[in-house]
Amino acid sequence: MLREETMTSHLSTRQGGRFPNLNTPVVLTRRCAPIAPHALLHVGKGHARFFWQTPQGQTVAAFGVMHRLQTRGADRFVHMAAAAQNVLANLRTTGAPDAPAPLLVGGFAFDNRQAYGWEGFAPADFILPRVVLRTDERGTWLSVCAEDETKAEKLWQAVVEAVHRAPAVGATTLPRIQHETRAPDEHTWREMVQQAIESIRADVVQKVVLARTCRVQTNAPVDPLAALARLQARYQGCFIFLVEPTPGHAFFGATPEILADVQGTTLRTMALAGSIGRGATPEEDAARAAELLNSAKDRREHAFVVQAILRHLRHLAHDITSAPAPSLLRLPNIQHLHTPITATLNADVRIWDVVAHLHPTPAVGGVPRERALALIHELEPFARGWYAAPVGWVDAEGDGTFVVAIRSALAVARTLTLYAGAGIVADSDPQREWHETGLKFRPLLEAIGIHS
Repeated sequence: MLREETMTSHLSTRQGGRFPNLNTPVVLTRRCAPIAPHALLHVGKGHARFFWQTPQGQTVAAFGVMHRLQTRGADRFVHMAAAAQNVLANLRTTGAPDAPAPLLVGGFAFDNRQAYGWEGFAPADFILPRVVLRTDERGTWLSVCAEDETKAEKLWQAVVEAVHRAPAVGATTLPRIQHETRAPDEHTWREMVQQAIESIRADVVQKVVLARTCRVQTNAPVDPLAALARLQARYQGCFIFLVEPTPGHAFFGATPEILADVQGTTLRTMALAGSIGRGATPEEDAARAAELLNSAKDRREHAFVVQAILRHLRHLAHDITSAPAPSLLRLPNIQHLHTPITATLNADVRIWDVVAHLHPTPAVGGVPRERALALIHELEPFARGWYAAPVGWVDAEGDGTFVVAIRSALAVARTLTLYAGAGIVADSDPQREWHETGLKFRPLLEAIGIHS
C-alpha cells in the first residue's frame, strides 16, 4: 500500500453554494511499461479507489483523492456539471504531449432518498484521483496529481516502485455465507408485481421496473479486487466497474448497459430491456432466443425504452439513428433485447446534460417517468442507493462514459447487498419476473464464489 498523504477538497452544493477557490494542481502523465490494474488498486488499498473496464478491454484504475466533489438534491446533475468544470479547468498538465486528458471518476444515486448501507456514498460523488492508470490501443499511461511539479515527480516514481513490489493477484479464500436475506420474499414480490399490474391496467403507468435485494452476511469481508477478477473472467462482454469513494465501502458490478458514451460530439447509447435465460444446449439456447425475439410482452417493454430515449435525445442532439428492430445481446447466463442508438450532440450540450435527461431510462424506472418513480417508492421496501444509477468518468475535454449500474453489489465490511430488477407491463407474470431477477443475481454471486 502506498502511504502518500492525500488532500481532499469537499464541495457541497446542497444550497447551490459557491465553489472553492482551488489551487492549480499539476497532473503529470507519462507512458509506462504495462502495469496490471489490480496491482495499482492493491497499492491504493486504504484510499478511495475506482476501476473501469470496457468490453473492448480498455481500462481505468485510480486511487487517492486530490479533490472530492459531492452534491445532492434534485439539481445534483447540474451542480456536479458546474463543479466538475471548475475543477478540470484548474489543472496544469505536464509530461507526454499526447497523453489522455485528466478525468473525474464517480457516479450518482438512483434518486434523492436516504438509502440504508450507502453512508459512504453521496447522492452525487466524484473524485479527481491522485493516481490514474489507463490502458487503451495506444498503450499504458500513468498519471499522478499533486500540488506542484516536484511533488508530482516524486509521487510518480513512488507509485512505479510500489506497483513493482505489489503481489500478483492470486487465488483468495472465498468468504462463507453465515446468513442470507432476500427482500422482498417471494410472496411479497408476487403482491408487489400484482399491484404494479393493477396500476398499469388502471392507466396510472404503462411500465414500471421493480427491484429486489439479496443481502449476504459473510464470515470475512468480501475482497472487491477478487470479485473484479472473477467478473473480468466471466463477463467479458460487460463493463466491469468498482467505485469505492470511502475505503471499505465498495460498489462493483458487471453491467451490459451504456447510458451515455461521448467522444467529441458523437453520442452512443442503447435500449436494453426484455430478458430470457440461456439454454443448456445450442438448440435450447436458439429456441429461447427466438422466444424472446417473438415475445409481444418483451417487444412492448423494449419499445417503451427506445421511444423514451429517442424523445429525450430530440432536445439534445441531431442525426439520431437507431436500429429498426432489436437484436440479441447475449451474456453467459442471460440474453437481452438490444437496440443501439447514436446521435450528434448539439453545440451547447455536454455529457452531463445527456445523463441528466436520460436517467432513469424506462429500462430501470418506467413510463411515464415520474409516475413510475412514485410507484417504485410506494412498492419497493428499500431505497436503491446507487443501484441502476449512472456510474462512470468524464475528462477535461468533455469526453466520457456512463453506464447503468445494474448487475451490481454493495460490499461494506462483512455485508454484501446485491440488487436485481425486472420490467413490469400489463401481461407480466410474477413467477417469471421472480425467476428473471434470480438470473440477474448470479453474476455477483458467482463473483464471490456463491451460487444461487
